[in-house]
Formats: sequence, C-alpha cells, structure tokens
Amino acid sequence: MLRLVTLLSLSLSVFAATAPETIVLPNEPKDYFEILGKGNSACMRSGYVTLQPGESVGTHNTGNFEELVITLEGQGEMEMADRGRTPFAKGILLHAFPHSEHNVWNTGKEVLRYIYIVADTGRGKPQ
Repeated sequence: MLRLVTLLSLSLSVFAATAPETIVLPNEPKDYFEILGKGNSACMRSGYVTLQPGESVGTHNTGNFEELVITLEGQGEMEMADRGRTPFAKGILLHAFPHSEHNVWNTGKEVLRYIYIVADTGRGKPQ
C-alpha cells in the first residue's frame, strides 16, 4: 500500500510542477484556427471556428469523439441527423454525442464564432 501511495504522490507531483500551455487566439480570426491537435494533446482536439452568415461547417461525424461547442459570438443552429435543428446564440453550449452526424450553420446576420472541443471516449460505436 505504501508503494502505491508513493507512486501516486510522484505522479501527482509531476503534473503539479508542469505549467499549463498558453494558447493565444488570433485577433483577426480566419475561418479556422486549431487550438489543440495531435501535437499538443493526448486525446482532445479543439478549434476556433468563424462562419459568415449562411455558411456551415459541413455535415460530419466525430466517430468515437464527443463534441462540445462553446458559442462566443453570433447565432446559429446545430443540425443532427436524427434530431433536427437546435438554435443557439452567444453563451450557449451544445453537446454532440459520439457517432452523431451533425452540422453547424450560421443563421444570423452577423459572424458566428465558436470554439469546439472534442475528446475521445474510447468506447467505440454505441449499440
């Protein structure tokens, strides 16, 4: 038991001593800016997306990943293949389950900006 506690303490001290990575979002964002990718995260991916009025990111399926969308500016709709469209605006967070086909549309008159975060569930395709 003492050995387990010692190993756990050593592991925790390594994480505690590591400074967080600082990522600066661009002042003038382009259509897409990668925040986290394979080079700087073990299992999460994220990006900063800008959509003009009427644009969409395109229908996609995140596979084993679940996705969180954090709306920073504007308004839009998330369309899920089996659930229709859900409207959202600044301050609203959306969660897409693994293996869900979905799309994000800018339905407003202004630019839509959001950050998405996806994380691998490691669960494979649901039954």
